Amino acid sequence: QLLPAFHGISSVWVALPARGVPAGGEVRLLPVNEGMAVLVGGDSGWVLFDTGRSSTAAARALAALRVRTLAALVVTHLDADHTGGAVRLLERLRVGALVYPRLAADHPEALALRRTARARGVVERPVTAGTRVELGGMPCDVLWPPREVAAGSDNDASLVVRIRAAGVALLVTGDIERAGEA
Repeated sequence: QLLPAFHGISSVWVALPARGVPAGGEVRLLPVNEGMAVLVGGDSGWVLFDTGRSSTAAARALAALRVRTLAALVVTHLDADHTGGAVRLLERLRVGALVYPRLAADHPEALALRRTARARGVVERPVTAGTRVELGGMPCDVLWPPREVAAGSDNDASLVVRIRAAGVALLVTGDIERAGEA
C-alpha cells in the first residue's frame, strides 16, 4: 500500500505493510511553512530530510519534539526551500552526518553547509545513485541522481532516497521533476 504525503511540490511516499504501521519507527512532516522537512526516527536515532525555507522553523519544531541530536541531516537539493534552516541546525544540534547530492558539492549553498559541518565535526556524505548508507540505524538507498545529470532544472538533481524504518519503506523525492523520474 503506497500513500503519498504531499507537502508543496515535494513528496514522501510511504509503503505500509498490510497490517499497518509497526512499532519502533516514526515519520513526521515538520511545520516549516514553505518547503519540506521530514523527520524519520529509527532504533538508533533521528534523520531529518531537508529543513524548509525558514532559518528557524525546523529548529523550533525539533525543539518542541525534544530532538537534540540527529543521526543525519539529509539535504535533497540546494534550493532555499529545502536548506533554509540547515546551517542553524548544524550549529545548534549534534548532527552525525551531512548527506547531500555529490553533484551539488561545489554549489555555493553546499559550500556554506560543508564549512559549518566541518567546523562542528560532522561527517560529510556526498552520495549518488547506487549508494547505500545506514542512517540512524535505518538502511537508506540512494536511487537518484547518478554521477552526472543532463542540463535542465536543478530539481532534477534532487536526491531520491528510500529509507526503511521498522518495516516501513519511505521514498523521499525532494523536488524531482519529470526528466528525473524517467
